[in-house]
Amino acid sequence: MLVTMHGMMDEQFLVGLSQKVHPGQEGRVLKGLNPGSRCYRYKNVPIEDPTRHGIYGRLAVEGVRCEILPTEAAIVRRMFGMYADGYGFATIAGKKVSRARPASDNQRVDASELRIVSEELWRRTHDANTRKVTATPEQVQAEANGLKAPQ
Repeated sequence: MLVTMHGMMDEQFLVGLSQKVHPGQEGRVLKGLNPGSRCYRYKNVPIEDPTRHGIYGRLAVEGVRCEILPTEAAIVRRMFGMYADGYGFATIAGKKVSRARPASDNQRVDASELRIVSEELWRRTHDANTRKVTATPEQVQAEANGLKAPQ
């Protein structure tokens, strides 16, 4: 019975915590700041407050904004382009897509001002992702061989 009570209390704590955290994250997003940890292929740039000092004598950080890493933007554009052209995830992952560093925590954020790819390529990729296509055995075999999937 004690374990049940602790479980209920833990659950209530997590519900209350999420109700406090989510509005704070939403407010950061609305201000154009990063609400969480590092985003894939972006650089976190701290926004410091010159009027306040944080711990260790450094300036206090008001927030963090994301900046596109230009050296890695071409890789992301290539992967989006391949997907929009009809390649599947397995085929794209099998290609020798050069990476400057290993993938870190991946998070999805839809902020058009931070988009690495053009609006037209984003639309093509989104259309390719949302359409429901039943692949024929020939298409599956072509994709497995690394060829462009026949339409």
